[in-house]
Amino acid sequence: MSQAAEVPRVLVVSHNPFSNVQNNGKTLLAFFEDWPRERLAQLYLTLDEPSFDICGQFYRVTDLDVLKDALPGLSGAAGPVEPTSWTRDREVKSSLGKRRFYRTIRKVFLARPPAALMVRSLVWNKARADRERFRAWLDACDPQLVFFQSSSAVFAFDLVEEICRDRQIPLIVETTDDYLTPGPRWQPFGRRYHRQMQRAYQRAIDRSYAAVAIGDKMAGEYSERFGGRWEVAMNSVDLPDTVPPRPDDDSRPVVLHFAGNLGLNRWRVLAVLGAALDVLAERHHTQARLEIFSIDAPEPVVLAELTASARVSFRGSVDAAALHQHRSDSDVLVHVESFDEQNRHVTRLSVSTKIPEYMTADRVILAIGPPDVASIQYVADKDFGAVVTSPDPQRIAEELRQLLADPQRRAALRSRARHLVEANHSRQRTKELVARLAVEAVAANGPGRR
Repeated sequence: MSQAAEVPRVLVVSHNPFSNVQNNGKTLLAFFEDWPRERLAQLYLTLDEPSFDICGQFYRVTDLDVLKDALPGLSGAAGPVEPTSWTRDREVKSSLGKRRFYRTIRKVFLARPPAALMVRSLVWNKARADRERFRAWLDACDPQLVFFQSSSAVFAFDLVEEICRDRQIPLIVETTDDYLTPGPRWQPFGRRYHRQMQRAYQRAIDRSYAAVAIGDKMAGEYSERFGGRWEVAMNSVDLPDTVPPRPDDDSRPVVLHFAGNLGLNRWRVLAVLGAALDVLAERHHTQARLEIFSIDAPEPVVLAELTASARVSFRGSVDAAALHQHRSDSDVLVHVESFDEQNRHVTRLSVSTKIPEYMTADRVILAIGPPDVASIQYVADKDFGAVVTSPDPQRIAEELRQLLADPQRRAALRSRARHLVEANHSRQRTKELVARLAVEAVAANGPGRR
């Protein structure tokens, strides 16, 4: 991709923007980081800060824009996003965080109850948040292809369908989480909303040139359910030439490190891990602490439960360089998935972005979660980390005790992780796959816009 003419102009539509810290944003960044900036644009749907070094054309529409009539005193944020606007945007986001109404709405949407998702999509589809302004921006970008990172929002599928239909351009769909398998039968509106999602997703697959899955498990199941052409692009990383050694100081506590999204009730599993560290100290006199890094601060009641153990600390958000340093200073890298039924079915086909990042760090991985969730299953099947498939603090403590007592096992797990990165998570191969699909899709679409 040395010349701009080699790749088409792409509009990326996603919930999250390109990012160095947010999981879905990091996935997108890995796909397009070598793309010429002038041939890349993004429409995204949150107040998160985008990575301006990867893309020069951003347009944002958020829940705030469609709910602004219910938030007196605040204007919407829809429109093109520039680096110079972020001082104001941070102030807006900070102000919103102090408003109980907004926090409540955000909490409900993050929990994804079907009734709330139905209302959200209804409101979005009725809203006309500066449509003419958006069309003018889209005309200026003049995309030849839409790359859609799908989500649990039916309105996002409707928006993508409208763009592709009106501009007669092809579509590539990328999926990271399973929002298409119905949840528990007792959920009000659950079956109805999932039928809406499945119809929207089927239309997107029927329209798309290709679909990209986060792993083999998802690609296999979705190809049977929805048809279409499927490719697999697991989360990818660059394998570093060298990794800083762990500080050689037996007097300091063992450091466990978690970085990522606390949503989907992952925080509850981390709280259980904190209880396991207490067991480890009381029964085996092993001192260990858990450091948690996340871009979103939990609600006070959640934070209190998350840090109920004095051995757990919430460290907030740090930049990529600082996060890398914290990871290097740790002994065990922690990945968790929720055990509750509602969130378990969302993550069951997904392999977390953290997994390959952890695999490059030359630190042992501890994965805690249900055995049928793809991330946990991947670690267990490939045997590159310790796995606990129970939310029992006693079992977690015992697995951790055995892991810390066996340096040969830790070395073998680290070695397998590093070799597997080279086989399954090559950043260069992933970028080449996305570029090839984009070029093929535009060529198959005919003359169109060039």
